[in-house]
Amino acid sequence: MSGLGITIFDPAEALTDPECMAAYVDVVAEEAGDDAGEILGALGIAVRASGSATAVAMRAGLTLGELETALAKGAEPSFEAVLKIARGLGIRMRFAAKNDVRTGKGCG
Repeated sequence: MSGLGITIFDPAEALTDPECMAAYVDVVAEEAGDDAGEILGALGIAVRASGSATAVAMRAGLTLGELETALAKGAEPSFEAVLKIARGLGIRMRFAAKNDVRTGKGCG
């Protein structure tokens, strides 16, 4: 494709720190809806961007094999594994109310 002047964008190149990784995974999660595979794919890109899957696995309390298995295409890792991977990346999950959901009740 280089003959056409087209370059392939690799999002991992833009994820230079945990803040960027968290923002990327958050955007993918927002756009993915219920597609857990897309979110896992974003975590996999963040792991690649970190430069060391081994270091992420160690910080996550997983073996490299467990990390790779959890992020493999079609994998269905436990919620605990996803939380560990996020922690290994130095990011965390957050929950927020959807703007289109109105319960009529406040927080108190």
